[in-house]
Formats: sequence, structure tokens, C-alpha cells
Amino acid sequence: MSWPHKDDGTVDWEAVFEDDDIGLLAYIKSARTDKALGQCAHVIIQSLFIRDQDPPYRDAYNAAVDELVGSGDGHARDKLLHLIREIKINRIERAGHYLNRDEQGDERRHHADDPAQPLETLKDG
Repeated sequence: MSWPHKDDGTVDWEAVFEDDDIGLLAYIKSARTDKALGQCAHVIIQSLFIRDQDPPYRDAYNAAVDELVGSGDGHARDKLLHLIREIKINRIERAGHYLNRDEQGDERRHHADDPAQPLETLKDG
């Protein structure tokens, strides 16, 4: 999958997630059943976490999706939309860190660059 890019060369995460027609959140919003909601969320997680080092993140997110959809509390859609938006924010922040790395090319990961950080928001509510 090829993501749209901004002029600075980074992925346009706002468009990827929020576009009303083709954004990832549009898939979650269009799901009519809990089963479809879970399937949509799993496809999104699969498409976002594709690097060789991503299986632990994929597994953690997929487990969170299964828990949210299986909770039966009637709020799975809202919680998944929140989680996916938190992933978007994390991706935007990580792109900013990439652009602002120091002049020596320091590409070390910072704590804020943790791809699993959005999962912490589920503990808040």
C-alpha cells in the first residue's frame, strides 16, 4: 500500500486516517456489526504494522481489538476510533521526531516514539 506524502517527504498521516472517503477511520465508521468492526480494525492494524520488528505491536493491538469488540459494552466503535486516532497522533509525532533528529543524523528512538504508546490510552477509560 502506498500512503500519500507531504512536501517534507513524510507520510500524510492526517489524510491516511481522516479522509472521509478512503481514510482508515472511514472503515471503522462504516462497519455495521461487531464482527465487521473487528475485521476492519484488524485490517487497519495489519496495514500499519508491517515492518519486520512489528509483530509484537501487531499482536498487542490485535489483542486489544478483540477485547474491545468482545466486551459487549456497546462502546467498541467509539473506543476503536479513539485508539486508531491515538495511533495517528503517535505516527505524526514520530514523523516530527524523524524530521527533527539532530544534525549528526541521530536516529535513536525516543520513548515518545514507542509504537505501542497508544495502547496506554485504553487504560485511561
